[in-house]
Amino acid sequence: MIPSVAPVVAMAGVGPADMMSGARLVQRRVSRSSLREIDMSAPLVCWNCGAALDGVPQPISRHEHCQQCFEALHCCRLCRYFDEASSARCTEDRAEPPTNKENANFCEWFSPRGGAHAETAGDSQAAARAKLEALFGGPDE
Repeated sequence: MIPSVAPVVAMAGVGPADMMSGARLVQRRVSRSSLREIDMSAPLVCWNCGAALDGVPQPISRHEHCQQCFEALHCCRLCRYFDEASSARCTEDRAEPPTNKENANFCEWFSPRGGAHAETAGDSQAAARAKLEALFGGPDE
């Protein structure tokens, strides 16, 4: 007699038909940063300069570059799985993330995210300085 696999199937969350068809179960790690909402309705912009990418054909080719700053577009920095807080900077466990996140790559998990442009440290420093000057007055006052 063949032992019953019903308890294992029930725990795995798939039905017996899935087990018979050879379906594979993939366990994924979920980080806190990957749980945040990804705004897919945000306009697609260059990760480096923030220029709109309305004219770029979809899906984005590995050879596509931004028309303003000429940076590669099929790269980790424009991907929805890119996460600065993650150790590998990628929340997709099945991907093999490249070391340089700004270079074009052949990642098959690449999916562009809207609103990928993040302000640089220089921009945030200038904004902080402007707020301080507005609060305390300029350096020559």
